[in-house]
Amino acid sequence: MNRKIKILENMIRTEVRRQIIEGKKVFKLNPPIGRAKYSISSHDGVKTHRDGSDFWDIEIFKNKVDLAKAIKKYKNDGFIEESANSRFSTNLSRLRIEQSDSNDDDYESQYWSAPDKIRNMIDAVSMRIERGGKDSYKALSDLNRVLNRHGWEIEYGLDGEIHTLRKI
Repeated sequence: MNRKIKILENMIRTEVRRQIIEGKKVFKLNPPIGRAKYSISSHDGVKTHRDGSDFWDIEIFKNKVDLAKAIKKYKNDGFIEESANSRFSTNLSRLRIEQSDSNDDDYESQYWSAPDKIRNMIDAVSMRIERGGKDSYKALSDLNRVLNRHGWEIEYGLDGEIHTLRKI
């Protein structure tokens, strides 16, 4: 009986040591690299370079379906998703919205599903409002007129916040 307890204690110690030595399992989606549109870099928490820095594996995918399957596989394997960089994270948000087939109830998903030109117009007005250059209600009214010419419409409140964005 004593021997079984010692074996079990050794197994537990070994597992605890392995978990301490292993780093965090992480993956991140990369921006397009050359002709490869969809790729994922992953670190399993174990592999390192000779200098001790983390070694990142890379997988390249031909289409969004394969990419979505890989993301699901990584999450099921206990990996945590990180963004590759802030500029690309906006594109990732747009990709997630396309994959989720959301009903676009919230403004953020509506914003990210809009074309770049429309988002740039909204961003420009938001920057002017933040700098205090224009009355927010008046600025949003002007923005709505411009967006209407491009086939889009916003709904906004007296608080100066945009509540919905939709194609008309």
